[in-house]
Amino acid sequence: MLGLLSRVRLLPIFYGVSLLGISANVPWDTGISGLVSDDLRMIQGDARVEFGGLEWDNDFTASITHFDIDYRPASFDALGFETDRREDRFGARLQLEKRLRGNFSLNGIATAYKGFGDFQSIWLAEYYEQQFSDLDFPGFDTWEEPNPHGFAGALTGSWEFRPGLSKLELSVSQSADKISPGYEIDFDGLVQGLTWLTTTSVALRWEEVLTPRIRAIFQASVSETTEREKRWNGNARLFWSVSERLVLRADVGGATESPDFEAAFGGATLDWGISEQWAIIVGGRAYYDSGELQNDGLFSTAAPALRSYSYTLGTRYMGGNWAVRVAVGGVNSDYEEGNPDLDFFQNLYTDRDYLNFNASFSYGF
Repeated sequence: MLGLLSRVRLLPIFYGVSLLGISANVPWDTGISGLVSDDLRMIQGDARVEFGGLEWDNDFTASITHFDIDYRPASFDALGFETDRREDRFGARLQLEKRLRGNFSLNGIATAYKGFGDFQSIWLAEYYEQQFSDLDFPGFDTWEEPNPHGFAGALTGSWEFRPGLSKLELSVSQSADKISPGYEIDFDGLVQGLTWLTTTSVALRWEEVLTPRIRAIFQASVSETTEREKRWNGNARLFWSVSERLVLRADVGGATESPDFEAAFGGATLDWGISEQWAIIVGGRAYYDSGELQNDGLFSTAAPALRSYSYTLGTRYMGGNWAVRVAVGGVNSDYEEGNPDLDFFQNLYTDRDYLNFNASFSYGF
């Protein structure tokens, strides 16, 4: 059965704080960021507010993401034509945390969204619309206007078995996503792929203060998605206070899924406080995967192997009970080459250089 496989990369962000009715006596933060290349553009924003009481720590986040892509089909695609496509995505997230007796706590998260989540799914939706939306004879009239949306829930139990030093967390989550389906033509006509994906995940997280200056977090998880094998993930993060004003944050991790998917990533950020108020932030990351798992269609929409590198340079200013952070950087993506004479998706899975920027403002008391 044909399935539409997608790397889903979500970056929350924007909107005005007034949309949430936030008053000046609760902690809140807001931010805006963007990712820009020659043919793909994205701007995102979010606003988050904290609320609760003596035994509760809660927050709510509202977000919006705007995508703008210059769609260019392969030169041999007889039905394709160049166009500009724009899409918006809206999201909301509610987190509730209850502190219990005996250094235990319980955390619940609920999320919902409406709209496309990445460039890839928008590009493929445009491709299928141009290929099949005008077919209106029996057996070939199964194309439908995409309406991606979804929701998810997660429950986490925490035990701080050495207060201030060691903590264990066990999480269980479930998500359901209405996706933009893929299509292919066979002997029965135009066949539609999967329209709903459900994912179940279980994660174990261990946080440990190794020395007065070093804290580490280790996490392992397994997830299972509709018509896919289990995906195993692992990562480790390190926080090192090198000096009173110099902090190093580093992480490394990977994932594997049968029959032949592998991924690995790593990065580091250096935070240097040059004064009581100002800090300089420098970071870099690297990512690799072996390519999305192939489907059984007449031709595959799955992305080839990918290598990606990014870097960022930013600054932060802290003024009493508020802070501002601004950063700019670049992202380079390098896909494994396919056959340019046969690949309908060569203009989607092509090497790109992106400009990345973000700014955020936070307030607390």
